[in-house]
Parts: sequence; C-alpha cells; structure tokens
Amino acid sequence: MIRNQYRAERKRSRGLAAVEFAIALPLLLLLLMAFAELGRGYYHYTTLSKLVRDGARYAAEYGITDSDTVANLVVYGSPAAGSPLLEGMSPGDVAVEQVGMHHVRVSAAYAYQPLFAALPLFWGNGELDTRKTLTSSVTMRAL
Repeated sequence: MIRNQYRAERKRSRGLAAVEFAIALPLLLLLLMAFAELGRGYYHYTTLSKLVRDGARYAAEYGITDSDTVANLVVYGSPAAGSPLLEGMSPGDVAVEQVGMHHVRVSAAYAYQPLFAALPLFWGNGELDTRKTLTSSVTMRAL
C-alpha cells in the first residue's frame, strides 16, 4: 500500500524539476552574463589605468612633453606604433600636459563597448546606446 502511494507521488512530480529548471534558467543566464560583463569592464578599466600610469611614469622620468611618444606608449605599449592594447583606442584619446613647473599629467578616455550589447534589442526599439566612456588620469612629479 505504501509502495503504491510512493509510486503515484513520483509520477505526479516527475515533470516538476523540468518546470523549475525552465523557470530558473533565464535568471541564471542573466546573472552569468552580468558577472561576465562586470569582470570584463573591470579588466578594461584596470588595463587603461595601468597604461596611463606607465605613460605618466615614462613622461615624468624622461621629461618628455612630446605627446605623440607618450600617447603611443599608452595606446600601443611602446613608443612606436603597433596594434592597440585596448581595441578601438587611438593616440587621439590620450592627453599629455605639463602641470606647473615640475608635474606632468596624462589622461586617457576609452569608449568601452559591452560584450552583451545586443540584449537591449530584444525589449526596446534598438536605439539604446550601451557604450560607456572609461577615463583615467595620472599626475606625476617630473624628475
């Protein structure tokens, strides 16, 4: 008798796990994409900050006020041109200025494009601009 009740209960709840999974899957995927996007954005911001800091250190150490050399260093990782370390960044996005008599400031702006930028197309009219501008600025004392 008890065995028959147990079998009947298992038959009724057989599809329940599939229904719960179907309900929870979109939320889990959304959370996964959000964490991936936050990590990617953080990576791009820290890379930009490191590049600007290295450019300011180079300009402060060698007393360089030539913005082209420092801009190339920030964008390409070397004073000579090459492929940009952050996709879509150009030397025009970098500003080098002398502050006072003994300081140099290097600033850069980077247009960050999210990886999952196509998501707003599903629930909007598709005109949502998802680009974010990441900026970094470093001032160092010139030697």
